Amino acid sequence: MSHLTKAANGEVTFSVREREAFLLKKGWMTGFNLWRNLSVRLKLYLMISVSLISFAVAMIYMVETGKRDINSLTTALYSMTIRSAAELSDANSNLQHISLEHKKYIYTGGTTGSEPTTADTQSVINKISIARAELDQLGVLDSILYRDTDKTLNMLFADLTDRLQVWSADITWPAGSVPSEEELDAQLSDIDAAMTRITSSLENYSKVNITAAKNEALRKERFGFVMLFLVEAATLILAGLTIRHIVSTLRKVNTKLSNVTNGDLTAVPSNSYPKDDLGLLSRSVDTTIRNLRQLISNIAVSSSTTEQAMQAVLLGSQTASAKTENVVDNMENMALHMNNQLSSITETNRAVEEMALGVNRIAGTASQIADYSSDMQSSAAHGLDSITSLTAQMDNISSVISALENVIASLNSKTVHMNEIVANITGFAQNSNLLSLNASIEAARAGEHGRGFLVVAAEMRRLSDHSRQAAEEISTILENTVTDITQASELMHRSIEEIKEGTSGAGEVNAVFQEIIGSIASITSQLHEASAFTEQLSASSEEVAATMGELTGAAESVSQMTGKVNAEAAGQKEVLSGVVHSSDDLKQVVTELRESVNSFKL
Repeated sequence: MSHLTKAANGEVTFSVREREAFLLKKGWMTGFNLWRNLSVRLKLYLMISVSLISFAVAMIYMVETGKRDINSLTTALYSMTIRSAAELSDANSNLQHISLEHKKYIYTGGTTGSEPTTADTQSVINKISIARAELDQLGVLDSILYRDTDKTLNMLFADLTDRLQVWSADITWPAGSVPSEEELDAQLSDIDAAMTRITSSLENYSKVNITAAKNEALRKERFGFVMLFLVEAATLILAGLTIRHIVSTLRKVNTKLSNVTNGDLTAVPSNSYPKDDLGLLSRSVDTTIRNLRQLISNIAVSSSTTEQAMQAVLLGSQTASAKTENVVDNMENMALHMNNQLSSITETNRAVEEMALGVNRIAGTASQIADYSSDMQSSAAHGLDSITSLTAQMDNISSVISALENVIASLNSKTVHMNEIVANITGFAQNSNLLSLNASIEAARAGEHGRGFLVVAAEMRRLSDHSRQAAEEISTILENTVTDITQASELMHRSIEEIKEGTSGAGEVNAVFQEIIGSIASITSQLHEASAFTEQLSASSEEVAATMGELTGAAESVSQMTGKVNAEAAGQKEVLSGVVHSSDDLKQVVTELRESVNSFKL
């Protein structure tokens, strides 16, 4: 929980605990950053040094603890031995004192055993028993031998106790039963000798064991320091070899990765790899470099193939563009011819209309001749002139229609040529689509580097689809145009036949007028025939006029279709220009990719 205080000036301050926590955290972060910035070699040496120092401190502590325990044990043993020897010495002094008191008591005329003497003797026996019990607690009664004999300390204490009891019993008997002073002194001397043997055994045992304990402590100390030295040396050797192996492996890996960063992929893989983590790391780095080298080689091959394909696409696009320009020029020429044809058909239509008016006039004239026989001569002459003029006009119409038929035939042949051009455009579009599909496949193989190629290939495929659709529309329009032209050709052929028939009829009329001029008598009868024939001619002229009107509409349709085809061809030309531009851009991208790949040393 934060403890924030607000000063009088409005500033927020932290509590002492939070400030200490902040400083601790800051110090920890500083130390962590310092540790992180150290080299791997120094980090490993520091960790091993800390481990070795910790092991050395622990070993020294164990040695010192063992020495202290041995010193404590020897001190306790020495103290127990000294205390036991002191108790025995004190007991011996007490015995000497009891002996003196006993002698004094005897010399002063005592006749019976003294109770104080008995108590003092029992006190000495108790002290010896206490000393024996303390030594028994140490477990040394049966392990301590007197010099080179087989007598144990327990046996010496038993002998001493027996002698004390005998001496105590002798010294406390009545005066008549008390042994002589010499016997008591001899017993006391034996007791003193027994105590001396026990004390000597204890001192010898203490001396030997203390020396052995010190030697054992010294041996353990030497062994500990020798083991410490050997462990430290083995650890340093193994650590040095391990650090050398780690640093050498990391240095090799760093060198290989630095060369890869500089574009050098010619690193030679190691002949063998250790089975540890560093071996796996080295193997992974060599495998990565080998795979990267293979990938760059594949990209180089793919970029070369893509560049060749783009050159083919560019060449095909340029060829298609040139042929499209030819199509545009041909369509412009065809449009010009169609405009001329439309003008000719319009004039022919006008002539046919005039012919129809002339035929109508002939019909009116024939009626007037029938009604006014008095003017028959002049009217017949006028009719002859009209028939002659009509014959000339029909000849002109026939020649014009023949010329128009030739133009339509030429237009039909050009339409066939246009169909071939459209078929070529369709083939070019299909080839462009196939090339764009191949470019898409190569771009997909290139992965991230081929994403730009994939976009350009998709644009090429879309443009080729548009080109194919435009070519199909042009083909449909041309088929409709061919159909209309065929129908117009048939109509013109029929018109020529009818005009020929009209010309033949005009010749007959001319012959009739010749006969009218030659023989006035037969004019009346033949005028009726001429009037009927003229009406038929008028109907035929009207049919010819209607046919010419249809031909005019067909020519206008052909002219409009030609304009549409011209516009589509111009659009196709713009599309191909875009394809050429996109191909140039893609070629530049492929060139840059090849330069990037060439920057690597494989």
